[in-house]
Amino acid sequence: MNSKDWYKYGIVFLMTVILFSAFFYVSNKLNSRRLSEIRQIENRVSLDLLSREVQFDLLSRASCQTLGHTTLVRELGTLGDRLAYLEDQRGSNDAEVIELKKSYSLLQLRDYISSLELSEKCNTDTDIVLYFYSNADCRDCIKQGYVLTSVRQHTDQVRVYAFDRDLELGAIKTLLSVYGITSDDVSPILVVNEKVHQGFQTLSDVVDLIPSLDNSTSLEALIADEVIATEEE
Repeated sequence: MNSKDWYKYGIVFLMTVILFSAFFYVSNKLNSRRLSEIRQIENRVSLDLLSREVQFDLLSRASCQTLGHTTLVRELGTLGDRLAYLEDQRGSNDAEVIELKKSYSLLQLRDYISSLELSEKCNTDTDIVLYFYSNADCRDCIKQGYVLTSVRQHTDQVRVYAFDRDLELGAIKTLLSVYGITSDDVSPILVVNEKVHQGFQTLSDVVDLIPSLDNSTSLEALIADEVIATEEE
């Protein structure tokens, strides 16, 4: 091999090293930024959980008129969206994600119990949906989550609480047993105003299960879009 060949191979090797180094640098930067964003979201979730605990204490002393205008339901939904993103990024088996989900689940249960107490105290009717999902090979659970997110985002008439039924948390196990839901039952499972419905429920199905949603024009538009999308598939 002559000197010219060595020179060409040297140039190729040098270019390869430069390109690899540049790729590694950019990849490392992106991963670091992503980890930083995830950590920031995790910190916000932890802070929000603490904030909601204080809100519960404040709301327990409020009047019926004040309670009727609380924004806590939407805030719980936003917190749930952040947790879902965090779980997607770090994985459902991540230890910190699991602990945050447990705290969030207990927070939802507190709000659920408060809703029942409010309904009795103030003589009001509140539509409540308990959504039990699983992370273990449940594609319908993903679709069901989208449907319920649409309901939550487009109406204040319904309280939606989502629980990972596989989470090792005594309170969730107790809630499942209260409604007679066993490990043999297939996810997703909805409990709408105390009635259990197994299997995926479309947006139209959910509206049929909750009469108070009939007058929601925004949901009617979403249902039309859902029907069109279904026909196109």
